[in-house]
Amino acid sequence: MESDHALSDLVQLFWQIRKTVQLSIQQADPDCPRTELAMLERLHYIIRCSGHDGAVPVSALPEHLRMLAPAVSRTLRQLEEKGLVERIPDPHDHRKALVRLTEKGEHIRLKAEDRMREYMHRVIDRVGEETFARMLDDLSTWEQAMQAELKREE
Repeated sequence: MESDHALSDLVQLFWQIRKTVQLSIQQADPDCPRTELAMLERLHYIIRCSGHDGAVPVSALPEHLRMLAPAVSRTLRQLEEKGLVERIPDPHDHRKALVRLTEKGEHIRLKAEDRMREYMHRVIDRVGEETFARMLDDLSTWEQAMQAELKREE
């Protein structure tokens, strides 16, 4: 079936785009592994969307990150050891911990974000703003359809 080949090509294209984006992010701070840079960005996004006072409950991260709790814990420990994030007591429930980016972590994240912004502007200049806008609309439509199918399968 021809569409099966196209679907395989789509998956490979998404994978390659992801790798290219990660390589671009890595150039922002070669001393910081790209997995850590990606985690800092993901934590920032989660805190911005659902956190309070610049922090988010550690217990909420596995669901938000779509990772198993031991993997989240291991990654947070590595980021803490490097001084990029910190765990603090939840002021509303002292049995729980919150996590937030440290000043150092935020500095590294912003450096990577600036690098990514410059990179993406060059890419947009290459493909054109109209093509970029169409792609965003199309990808948004795809993502919404994919989410709907996931919910239907639950």
